[in-house]
Amino acid sequence: MTLLSRRTGPDMPADSALTVIADTLRLVAIVAGIALALWLLDGLVLELLVVAMLGLLLRGLGEALARFTRVPVGIAVAIVTIGLFVFIGLGIYYRGPRFVSEMQALYKEVGPLLASMKARYGSTPWGHYIISHFGNGSASIEQPAMSVLGTGFDVVVTVIVVLLAAIYVAAAPARYMHGAVLLFPPSGRAQAARVMLDCGRALQWWMLGQAIDMIAVAAISTTGLALLGIPLPYALGTLAGLLTFVPYFGAWMGSIPAVLVALTVSVNSAIWTVMVFLLCHIVEGYLLAPIVQRRTVELPPAVTLLSMSVIGAFYGLAGLALATPIAAVLLVAVREGYVQRLESPPDISGEGAPG
Repeated sequence: MTLLSRRTGPDMPADSALTVIADTLRLVAIVAGIALALWLLDGLVLELLVVAMLGLLLRGLGEALARFTRVPVGIAVAIVTIGLFVFIGLGIYYRGPRFVSEMQALYKEVGPLLASMKARYGSTPWGHYIISHFGNGSASIEQPAMSVLGTGFDVVVTVIVVLLAAIYVAAAPARYMHGAVLLFPPSGRAQAARVMLDCGRALQWWMLGQAIDMIAVAAISTTGLALLGIPLPYALGTLAGLLTFVPYFGAWMGSIPAVLVALTVSVNSAIWTVMVFLLCHIVEGYLLAPIVQRRTVELPPAVTLLSMSVIGAFYGLAGLALATPIAAVLLVAVREGYVQRLESPPDISGEGAPG
């Protein structure tokens, strides 16, 4: 027997039954509205999500620093923001040229190997499928220089706008949350504020967990590849760490370039490279993930994969990368904004009223 049938049984008053039906229809309308917004607003939704994620991450780190040092939260957020910018700037200054040169060398190493694999397996059914769906990436290399420069300029402007917006959100999140709460009717504003706070905490812990996973995978893979004598260990490890942002698929996708480069050395090197990335997944999945998931929303694997499929269909690779935090926020919102209301119906018998 479903929850709706339990609450609309013969002993339930007609007004309450109508309330349940109205709540269900309202949920369907909300889901339909969200799907329509995802389709109409296109990339703006992802940009707003990135702004919220970065802003909440900076705010969370600032609050942690404020608790540790007893400084005001606003000053702590400023210290964290400046510190991260300085750290990233120093990393780009000292390691950026090497990373770019290694990525160029990686393209030169993997390019001929991919060409030979395409020539050998392109006529097979699965090879033809892979080439037809994923083999058009080289076309972008042949684009005119001005087109590439224009695209790069748009990306830089977008990154700057997103970073500035995230800093403003981190500095005063209550102001923006209050503005969003005002969009709800007065009777539901308290619950909307509570749901938003819980969604923000879920995003904070998800971002922290992904950051730890990415750093761990990058450090272990870079160290392991360097010890094995695999060429370009820094670029391969950094690429593997960045791709770990995408659950399930990202880390394995990051291992493919490393295995291909290792094959240029020897088959034994490729086997040991696979073992290095297997160690990365063991550390990530069995040591780090259980610790982080204690404080964050737990997404069932089926929900994660389904969200990646649906949101990826809307936004492509960007949607695939951000599907998990979107699913986490929606799960918290549905659980606390709708399911808990159904599981805890108001007392309508009069027995709980004060005498």
